Amino acid sequence: MNKFNRFAEWFARIGATGGIARSQYSIYKRIKKKTPDLKESDIAQWILAHRLHRLGPRKKEMQRLEDYFARGNPAPDTLRRACYIIAQIEFNINPNDWEHSIFVKDIINKELDRIGYAEDKS
Repeated sequence: MNKFNRFAEWFARIGATGGIARSQYSIYKRIKKKTPDLKESDIAQWILAHRLHRLGPRKKEMQRLEDYFARGNPAPDTLRRACYIIAQIEFNINPNDWEHSIFVKDIINKELDRIGYAEDKS
């Protein structure tokens, strides 16, 4: 990996992409602490709905979310998956743009792993 790519990865990790992972993991931990019996899929779906509701009446983002599910994509079953969907919607990533999709997923994965997230296996 060259210097520019390392810089771009670092910048994305400390910026908005990594911020999605950090902020949503913080919410996930609070919910899990208050209601430990709640399934991760229920938490992930709540997180997605809450994050997108927070966007307010932004028609473009809501249309992208509708399009996402219209393409047959499932609701998130993990926090990791909820973060991917949030990034795809907020950053307007074309689902056919594999390079950017993989880059964003890689940043989210690295950041979630770094801060201690582990998928609930129950």
